Amino acid sequence: MGLVAFAFCGTAAAQPSPGDSIVPIGMTVADDPTLAGVIEKDESRKIFCTGLYGTLQTRVVRSTITGNVDFYFRVTNAAPSSGPIVAVYVSDFTNAAWNARSDYRVDGVGTVPPTRINRSSSPGDTFSFHFLSWPLAPGESSRQIYVQSLAKNYDRSGYALIVSDRASCLVYNVFRPVP
Repeated sequence: MGLVAFAFCGTAAAQPSPGDSIVPIGMTVADDPTLAGVIEKDESRKIFCTGLYGTLQTRVVRSTITGNVDFYFRVTNAAPSSGPIVAVYVSDFTNAAWNARSDYRVDGVGTVPPTRINRSSSPGDTFSFHFLSWPLAPGESSRQIYVQSLAKNYDRSGYALIVSDRASCLVYNVFRPVP
């Protein structure tokens, strides 16, 4: 997996190619006006497995500039969890995600930003958000992490994997892009 270096010009999030890893910098609508949009879907899924409790919020936002749909993810590690969340993987982004950009919002809710964003090797259908130097402790929630796609449509047949230092939980029926 290569590390992508980029110069920030205040215009858009990084666009990792399949197999790349990026260090997110955090974005606002002022940095990238294509982030402005209308929330079409906003749902939370329970995270419940051995020692790991919380929620995964998934949101679909249609950009008012491009008309494309963007996918937002925010994870909350509930206080009863026995350890920190260290990564979130979202999968099934094969359709329409080839030129996807990813980062987190600094003008949204949550407190813990990801320290690294990876994109799986070809076809690049999985994005993973890692909390390496600042794990998501019980009682904390992540910033809103997003994947901007070129898709105009979406469905609820994707999935996510939430990984703590003690357990991994699959979450089904997560929004994903479709052609």
